[in-house]
Amino acid sequence: MFFGQNKYIVILQLLGLSCSVLAQKPDSVISLGEVAIISTPIRQVSTTSFNEQISPALIADFASHPVSELIARTSAVIINQYGPGGLATISLRGSGSSQTAILWNGFNLQSPMNGGMNLSQLPVSFIDEIEVNHGGQGAQQGNSAIGGVVQMNTKVDIQSGFSGSLTQMAGSFGNYFSGLKLRYGFGNVSLSTRIFYQTAENDFPFINTAQYGKPRMKQPNAALKQYGVLQTALWQVNPDQQLTIRFWAQSYDKDLPPLMSNLSSQQHQLDDDYRIATEWNGVKGRFNWVLRSGYLFNKQIYSDEASGIKADNRASSWQNNFEGMWRLSDSHRLIFQAGSSFESGLSDNYSGARHRNLTWIMLGYRYAFSENKAVITTSIREELTDLTTTAPTFAVGTDIQLSNRLILHSNIARSYRIPTLNDLYWNIWGNPGLKPEQGYTFDLGINYKHKAGSWCTEIGVTGFSNHISDWIIWLPKGLIWTPENLKMVWSRGIESQASVVWVLFPFNAGVTAKYNYTRAAQLNTANTPVNERLQLIYVPEHKAMVSLTFGWKRFDIRFDQSYTGQRYTDADNLIPLDSYLVGDISIGNRFELRRWNANVRIRINNVFDENYQAVAWYAMPGRSVELSITFSFNEPVN
Repeated sequence: MFFGQNKYIVILQLLGLSCSVLAQKPDSVISLGEVAIISTPIRQVSTTSFNEQISPALIADFASHPVSELIARTSAVIINQYGPGGLATISLRGSGSSQTAILWNGFNLQSPMNGGMNLSQLPVSFIDEIEVNHGGQGAQQGNSAIGGVVQMNTKVDIQSGFSGSLTQMAGSFGNYFSGLKLRYGFGNVSLSTRIFYQTAENDFPFINTAQYGKPRMKQPNAALKQYGVLQTALWQVNPDQQLTIRFWAQSYDKDLPPLMSNLSSQQHQLDDDYRIATEWNGVKGRFNWVLRSGYLFNKQIYSDEASGIKADNRASSWQNNFEGMWRLSDSHRLIFQAGSSFESGLSDNYSGARHRNLTWIMLGYRYAFSENKAVITTSIREELTDLTTTAPTFAVGTDIQLSNRLILHSNIARSYRIPTLNDLYWNIWGNPGLKPEQGYTFDLGINYKHKAGSWCTEIGVTGFSNHISDWIIWLPKGLIWTPENLKMVWSRGIESQASVVWVLFPFNAGVTAKYNYTRAAQLNTANTPVNERLQLIYVPEHKAMVSLTFGWKRFDIRFDQSYTGQRYTDADNLIPLDSYLVGDISIGNRFELRRWNANVRIRINNVFDENYQAVAWYAMPGRSVELSITFSFNEPVN
């Protein structure tokens, strides 16, 4: 473990939306004041019709949680979780976890070895902005963005003075979290340090439906310990340029619990991650640019004392890209991107170290009619894998303002995913002849927004159709499993969300609702009629959530109720996994103590003590309680 034995120790919370954007706006502003994902040049040609921006209030509320829990509890996105603190992966529009790009400040966090990213290893306290983009983004974001993109950002600013916050949380089942944030700015330099430390026994009681008599048991071998540090340095080179360096080091030490059908486990996983990223961005007249270079390294050691198995896996990537945008006029913008990624994997299950190099170039164009009453964006991307070309990806999108309150969105895009290093080179089983997956996305959506006095209403609905060919699937050949390009998948459905917020100081209240319908089926099944094609495993047709909030002065209360429909755990749809409802309550109050602020919050998770499984035969906790206190201060600037 890279730290050895050292240990480090808003009044309004309006639905998590606060009348924020439900879908892509016709325009956005480029600013150097605070570096943000949504203001990068590539954003100007984003064609996704359905976006979910998680509010800063919700991010602050979930500061002691991982990103997986924040998304699962506040959106209708599918998170497949193997128990608390365990593997947690995302699924957008019926796609797999390796088909959704996970970006941090423009760097892809997905492992080149297995294509995934465990969202339970990403602490919310290290993140300031989170946005989920639904739909194919291959032309803009490249490899693996077939189902969509999760964009996360750690912000920096150049405010002078000293500020900081300390968060302490204690919860059920031995769950403890400590988080510290410190920032100091002087002149044209700003330094920021974030540290977190978490332990959890996760020895929660559950009803074991896999054992005879359905006994009530305690979860064994599920303890978690993780800690990390994120150091950021920003230099304002001149009024038009900034240079930022970030260093993220983290350790994840997890005992892996058994399936409910087993009574014990001696499995263990240790992950050490190092990420160093540099970013230089600036403005020169009508030209904006961002230049990034970063190195990401992961070392994972899996062991099982019962079987004597021990596996050592190491993955790394060196990512570089340049984005630029020319404002040719008020209506015309030209976007350019070029980059490369050198990926490497070393495993006990490889015959040796494996490497590959990805290079790409992207051109985009944006045209706005009549004061942004209509916007057309288009982009095309060509990527080479070890100098081997693939078919170009493209995207075309339109935003048409039908009235002051109504915007119509449409989009067509082509995306792709290249095979992972495991797919290609896993000993005996790998298949070097695999082709990239190809996906086509069609979107049509409408967004309504109206504000009248103290009321703000937003409604967004998007219909989508995704076709994915050459889907990579591992199949048995005798006693050997090997990946092949077999599946052709068609997913289609509706994504919707609506919110109503009322603010009349000192009172505020609101309600938000989100609902996703997804029908995802394999097309090339033998002689199966279209209306009888089988749903993909772990993709519920129905996913919904509703949130109620109320605030008075510095007090707020929030209730979240999420519904996950029935899923199937086998390709023949013979083994269903029951639907479930999970409700959470969060109550908070903020106190002002001279130069200090204190935010005290009580959270009751799974308040109705629902017995459920997110992934088959992996127990999930019933009702649990958390108490957190955050102290924060800002030094006055003379």
